[in-house]
Amino acid sequence: EPTNHLDRESIEWLTKHLLSLTGVTMGIVSHDYDFIDEVCTDVTHYDNGGQLGKPCRFVYYPMTFSEFQKLKPEIAAGLPRIDSGPPKSASQPASEVSGSEDVSELSESMSSVSASESAANG
Repeated sequence: EPTNHLDRESIEWLTKHLLSLTGVTMGIVSHDYDFIDEVCTDVTHYDNGGQLGKPCRFVYYPMTFSEFQKLKPEIAAGLPRIDSGPPKSASQPASEVSGSEDVSELSESMSSVSASESAANG
């Protein structure tokens, strides 16, 4: 949560600094979604589909956070906001959430992205 205790000026400095880095992979955890959207090029969501006892898994989305919110509004709706905590709809069980889609297509897409990156890098 890099922005939790920073003022706006410090967040702007951190954003510029992170964007100036090249050839770097970072994992950023934050509820400041504007910050995430500015500095992150990809999203990895850790999820078990809301099923108690089911192991969680990482699901990779090669897109910005705002694109992720549009693709997965049922997930984005359940995320806590920095200003107001979890939304009331977050308590809705995942089995009742509409619009869920199979991630197998995304997994295939991610595999092709990984393969093309591997080929390009070497």
